[in-house]
Amino acid sequence: MASNFDETDHDDDGAFVSIRFNDIIPENHPVRYIQKFISTIDISLFEKKYKVGDGQKGRSPKGIRMMLGIILYAIYDRMFSAYQIEKATYMYADYWFFTHKKRISHDKISDFINMHKEDLKLIFSQTIILAEKNKLLSFDALYQDGYHVKANAAMKKGRTLKELKLRRKKVKKRLEEVLTKIQSPEKEDDDVMNKKKKYEEDLKRIDDLQCELNKKIRQRTSNTTPSRKKELERSFQVNETDKDSEITKMKDGSYVNAYTKINAVDGKADIIVATDVSGHYDESHRLCRVTKQANDNCKGYGKYKKVCADSNFNTLGSSVNMEANGFQLIAPTKQHEKKRKQPEKYKNMIEYKYSKKDNTIRCSEGNILHQTGQSVLRQFGCQTYLYSNENGCRKCKRKKECTQALFKEIRRDVRQAVQERVYKRYLSKKGQELYKKRMHAAEIFQADQKQNGKFTQLLRRGLKKVKAELMLQDITWNLRRIFQAAEGEIQWA
Repeated sequence: MASNFDETDHDDDGAFVSIRFNDIIPENHPVRYIQKFISTIDISLFEKKYKVGDGQKGRSPKGIRMMLGIILYAIYDRMFSAYQIEKATYMYADYWFFTHKKRISHDKISDFINMHKEDLKLIFSQTIILAEKNKLLSFDALYQDGYHVKANAAMKKGRTLKELKLRRKKVKKRLEEVLTKIQSPEKEDDDVMNKKKKYEEDLKRIDDLQCELNKKIRQRTSNTTPSRKKELERSFQVNETDKDSEITKMKDGSYVNAYTKINAVDGKADIIVATDVSGHYDESHRLCRVTKQANDNCKGYGKYKKVCADSNFNTLGSSVNMEANGFQLIAPTKQHEKKRKQPEKYKNMIEYKYSKKDNTIRCSEGNILHQTGQSVLRQFGCQTYLYSNENGCRKCKRKKECTQALFKEIRRDVRQAVQERVYKRYLSKKGQELYKKRMHAAEIFQADQKQNGKFTQLLRRGLKKVKAELMLQDITWNLRRIFQAAEGEIQWA
């Protein structure tokens, strides 16, 4: 047993032994790797944003490499708020590695991110180059997945077109009442003039929101029917706090303002090679664009030809677009996913299979439907063919389960042949081997952010700022995967 407690001596003179914080940090600490990474990149694009040199006056800006190191290491350390980063810069020894115990204010950190939001793409491309140098890219297949990130916006601030028109009418009426009180410039009342200025600003803000909302409605209704267009005009909203976000249904069933992020991931070390962020939930239309972006980012190293995605990406339009651009999409159909998740419900369901050999459709009850006509879908400009067999349907015992009409009529789009080829690749042995890796490769990033990083809501508003915020996370994710996969033996040059 010990004879006494081990306590500090309170009677000393308060002198402390000097400690070099650089010696506290281990050699294999992530902060050292991040500093090494920052020191290898070209920052000329960042430097062009500042007026620094002989004869220039004003306060000196913070060092670019220092700021980049602080921000990237903070996000690597699961710290996303500028206020938290500010506190860490003067309290924690690992941050002193960049700051030398100087306090970096939160507004400097936020201003730096906003100023260089476009330049962050350069750092992202450098992580891909570093991954290739360490042989962490395979190019066997590209794995894509999309998910929602809650926006920094209040649901009660959402405004429909009808609400904006009524609000504009009220504000305009109040402005006219104020204008009638103003008799002459000499007798202007300050209170009245302040109200006039306020109402004019409100009108301008409402006009901007109306313009933004009309723009979104035009984009969403360009290929829709008139009835669907009217429905969207009634229900579509624009949020006052974040105009670029949109109401989205989350996995828990709730509706919130959110952004949709799509990641394209290489399967070897789960390196993100391309990313896309939008306020609109439209995964399938961005499938080909993200694939092209991935190949552009990896130009000179390899090319992705096979793309694995879930059923949400496998639409008729996306299948045709991918094939036209020379990409092999491997994905199940939504019908396949429904059968897999609810086998009992679809066990005895009547099915239809197209035969290219004799241009017929055979139902599971043995009835053969022949081509009876053709038409063009104005919405998409695609040829469609009609198939039916009136006599066969009348004799069928399960006709009431199939249709309430006199006979079944099936409309087959020419694009379905392309989608069937996508589904056939998915069912093949090679397709199944590649697709089994998709869940881990494509979804591990968002799982890590939500579970380990506790990142459930964006801190910034506006599409450009949101892209910068999420781009920083992509950069630190790639660095994390490189540091872990290389096991400390990183090839920098």
